[in-house]
Amino acid sequence: MTRPADRRVTALARLTAALVAMLLMLLGTAIPAQAHATLESSSPADGASLTAPPAKVVLTFDEPVGSEANALTVTTADGVRRDAGDAAVLGPKLSASIKPGAPGGTWTVEWRVVSADGHPVSGALHFTVTGRPAPTATAAPNAAGGSGPGTATVAGIVIVAVLILAGLGVVLVRRGRAGDDGE
Repeated sequence: MTRPADRRVTALARLTAALVAMLLMLLGTAIPAQAHATLESSSPADGASLTAPPAKVVLTFDEPVGSEANALTVTTADGVRRDAGDAAVLGPKLSASIKPGAPGGTWTVEWRVVSADGHPVSGALHFTVTGRPAPTATAAPNAAGGSGPGTATVAGIVIVAVLILAGLGVVLVRRGRAGDDGE
């Protein structure tokens, strides 16, 4: 025969399990991805070989971006800046004019923008101007911020863990009381 205390513990355990299951489902669907702006294309393209220096460098991202000072710099293999220092943002595009009379060789375009979610994102790309033999340059790696889980994801996991532990604590306390009633 089932005692009333046992039925309450069983009902509470089922309720706790149902709440935990609902929270897990909500956690899996309600937390938005922590996405950052991604470079979709560039002109000139990364790795391109040009017969003359470009008049302008344009980077296109997958979302509108913000910029800060020196958001886009263009340098030649000897480290001389060739951008005119007039980097401009218009929606998802970041661009800068190139100073005339630039030499050939491997050029580096470095950029840093602010994603719509407020996180800075940066990177680099390279192209070659074949007006004269290209000196050897070391390629800079692309760098993108925000790797790892987002703050909202970590907070959600902590909340679920606390709720599971609280539910288990309630069940154990109830079982202890039910055992005390039977003595």
